[in-house]
Amino acid sequence: MSKILVIADIYAETQYFVDSIPLENQVAIALQVTNTIGSKTLNASRVLAKLGNDVFLFGKIGSDQNGSIALETIKDKYNLNPDFIYNVKNSSTGQLVVITNNNGKSSITIQFGANKLVNEEDIDHISKYLSGFDMVYSATNLTLPLLYKLVDKCNNFKVPIFIDVPNQQKEIDLKKLNNTTFIAPNRQEAELLLGIEIQSVEDAKSACIQIRENFIGNIIITLDEDGCVVLEKEKLEVDYYAASKQTTVDSTGAGDIFRAVFVSEYLNTSNISRSIQKAQLIASKSVKIKGVENTINNLDVKL
Repeated sequence: MSKILVIADIYAETQYFVDSIPLENQVAIALQVTNTIGSKTLNASRVLAKLGNDVFLFGKIGSDQNGSIALETIKDKYNLNPDFIYNVKNSSTGQLVVITNNNGKSSITIQFGANKLVNEEDIDHISKYLSGFDMVYSATNLTLPLLYKLVDKCNNFKVPIFIDVPNQQKEIDLKKLNNTTFIAPNRQEAELLLGIEIQSVEDAKSACIQIRENFIGNIIITLDEDGCVVLEKEKLEVDYYAASKQTTVDSTGAGDIFRAVFVSEYLNTSNISRSIQKAQLIASKSVKIKGVENTINNLDVKL
């Protein structure tokens, strides 16, 4: 069993299922609605726990009903350790709205709430415990200075860190992430990071080479149904892993599931190729299930 610290976003999440996602001034009728406590990091955390890892969350919630529900859900329903979740007085818990159409594609609206209140003192505090973990997993909306500080702290304590590239792609200084073990942007994140378009596998391979100019760690670019490309640290050749074709019902959360399975398998085997292949197989199962909550609850993580 690996011990993993997840730098988490915590949201009261509502997912609406519609025929088509509405444009400006349009109305869509929801055919189904689910409410849960979620986020990209919570999706990954739940899968990591389901794979047998001991998962601790670091994050902030508000002093409201959603915060109380979140804490109870995280501990009792998700089987995650909430020891490093802090309640912020006079703040609200973040909220997240996902609208998913019949093709399994989604739009997402976020109100950050207490998630945006992590500060430098919090990073200093959590760093006291880093040596006790086998991996740090981060996919949050930390400000970039805090993210860089977290990376440096992990390096000081020789703890591997996996980063699902955050939302500030255009502003990221890749050289300041050089102590990161893995960065794993998806296609759109890599496009924003580099200011390019990725329309093919060859484009994605070229993107890895461009990232390598400023970043020395392992690089994974996920390409949805097209699989992923990987440039391992100290290697010159980019590897391509094709994904098996699936009928997609709902792709929401598939990337989070892929990353969680990869991290868990890598901690068990130290084999990147094997970990990628297992992650793709499990993630491909997830797109055939409707609803993130339903997907994680019913996902078979065994090959």
